[in-house]
Amino acid sequence: MTPIPEFPIETVMFGLDDLYTGPRSEKSDAAWEALAGPTSSRNSWSQQGFILVKDWEKYDIAAGWPANGQMKYGISMFHQLHCLAAIRKVFYDMLQGTFDKEKFLAADVNVGSPDFVPNGHGLWHAQHCFNYVRQGLQCAGDMSLEIPTYFNGTPIVVGWNSPHKCRNWDAMWRYAEEHA
Repeated sequence: MTPIPEFPIETVMFGLDDLYTGPRSEKSDAAWEALAGPTSSRNSWSQQGFILVKDWEKYDIAAGWPANGQMKYGISMFHQLHCLAAIRKVFYDMLQGTFDKEKFLAADVNVGSPDFVPNGHGLWHAQHCFNYVRQGLQCAGDMSLEIPTYFNGTPIVVGWNSPHKCRNWDAMWRYAEEHA
C-alpha cells in the first residue's frame, strides 16, 4: 500500500525542445531547476520535490523526516530530474570553460571516512546522480519502439516522433503541489 495514487496514462510524442537542449542560460537553468518539483508557501519546511504524508504508519513505508506532525518524503521522479540538471550543469560548465575542478573536488571531502556526510554538489554528488538516474531509467523501463528521424536522408534514432506511454505529468505535479 502506498500514499501515492495511480496517475492517468497518456500517449506522448517526444521531440526537440530548445529550452532543455540548448546551452546554459538564465532561462534554461530556471526551467531545469523548476523540473525538480513544486514547493509550498504554506509550510516553512517546504523543500522542492518533497511531500507530506499523513498517517504514514498505515502504509508500508519507513519513517521520513518529521514535519508538522506528519512525515516528509522525497519523490523519486523529482530527485532524478534534480540529478539530471546537476549533471547538465557540470557538462555545460566544462564545455564553456567555467568548470571549477578544485571547487568540484573539494565539495565532498573525506568520502572514504566513516564520518562522511554528502553536503555539496561535487564529485560524490555527480557519481551518485549518474547511478541514480541509471536506476530510475531501468526501473521505469520505457519499452516504446523508436522510429528513425531523417537528417539529410540519413536515418538516426534520436527518440523523436515515436509514441510513449507516460504518466500524466500535470497530474503528478498537481499531486506533489497539493501535498507539498
